[in-house]
Amino acid sequence: WSEFMMPFGRIWELGFGAICAFLLNSSDFFINVEKNNWKTTFFNILSLIGIFLIFLSFFYLSRDFPYPSFHTLIPTIGACLLILFCQKDIFLQKILSYKVLVFIGLISYSVYLFHYPIFSLAKYAKTNFDNLFYIYLIPLVLFISFLNWQYVEKPFRKKNKPIKTLLIFISLTYVSLILFSFLIYKNDGLDKRKKFILPESVTESFMLSEKAKSCFDVNYIHLKENKDKICKIGNQNKRKIDFLIFGDSHIVSFYEMFDKFGLGTNKKGLFVGYSGCPPLLNVYPIRGDQKERNCYKLNKLISELVDKEQIKNIILISRWSYYIGSNTFDRVVSLIASKPSRNSNIYESRKAFKKGLEETLEFYQKQGTKVFIFKEAPYQNINPKQIYYRSFVSNKKEFKRNLRNYSTTFDRHKKIQKFLDNIFNTSKNNFKNINLTNIEDFL
Repeated sequence: WSEFMMPFGRIWELGFGAICAFLLNSSDFFINVEKNNWKTTFFNILSLIGIFLIFLSFFYLSRDFPYPSFHTLIPTIGACLLILFCQKDIFLQKILSYKVLVFIGLISYSVYLFHYPIFSLAKYAKTNFDNLFYIYLIPLVLFISFLNWQYVEKPFRKKNKPIKTLLIFISLTYVSLILFSFLIYKNDGLDKRKKFILPESVTESFMLSEKAKSCFDVNYIHLKENKDKICKIGNQNKRKIDFLIFGDSHIVSFYEMFDKFGLGTNKKGLFVGYSGCPPLLNVYPIRGDQKERNCYKLNKLISELVDKEQIKNIILISRWSYYIGSNTFDRVVSLIASKPSRNSNIYESRKAFKKGLEETLEFYQKQGTKVFIFKEAPYQNINPKQIYYRSFVSNKKEFKRNLRNYSTTFDRHKKIQKFLDNIFNTSKNNFKNINLTNIEDFL
């Protein structure tokens, strides 16, 4: 958060802009471009490189890249090249001079301001939609942005606008926001707006065990010197370890179940995992937190632990589709790679997943260890508590119908899992030590 909001994380971006402004205002080189000479060719090439870098960032960069980082230079340098070299009589300038594109550029700052609150309000007002719905909202965003540009932005840009009017407008706006925020704070988030109180049993089902949370995402647990910090569950007094639970954030929901299982059957287990870390050997997540939570090293440590302690049962739990994408429009993916690289794509990620799964099963088969793979639970795009509140009406039949409508459909879940099921079924045919546990039928 601070890297994005505070100046020290982005001052160099502003510095690039300042350099561009200085060059444009102090050198005729960037303005006087004569037709059909070396300068025109030079400007055409660099401006095209600039637009290419900007488009490249759309498809190459993702939320998993660290920010700020070297990769942020891609769109930044692209924008600088456009500002400096996309001048009059340049090919790209003629394209970008079309009235529609100029108009979008004029209202772009208003679009930047308004798109997020509009998308957020729509998401809260109507929960059961995929990302395609956002496309339908774009005309509304553009229309409101146009009104803001025409009747707020343009008037305030006028040099003859009295400073007194500006100060009064800003002051009244801030006072209104502060008073409204204080009102919400004093009324505990306007809690009286709640339509009903959820039953305690339902509320408890939303809660995650504090013990589970403390056992998960423990920084540097992948280091050998910290392996004793791995949480023990079940009958912790036993010396022999009977089973090991390993995976990404989806394991947290299973903590209490396996802890009770261990206590009831006199078995001892280990419980460990990192968020965004597929429990597969020899894969590298494209994430920015691998210093504190090195997934590759954690998988290596777990394999060594299974070998040394002769653990005969390992349970792998994960949001598997998160690493290979899905066939749905709004697919969300956290890319992985077979090499320690910052470059990957859906194709490479799927290839790394298949290879990692095969090598994982092959390793544990040699150790005589059974691998229980929990297939993915139907993933809800909306917080369950929000679904309950928004679905509630006094009519029970309608209430249940709303719950179904707001929840992920089983057909949609199967569509997301289709590619994954093929991988798992192939692995089941090739390895004798794999046990696929299907939890989708009762979740």
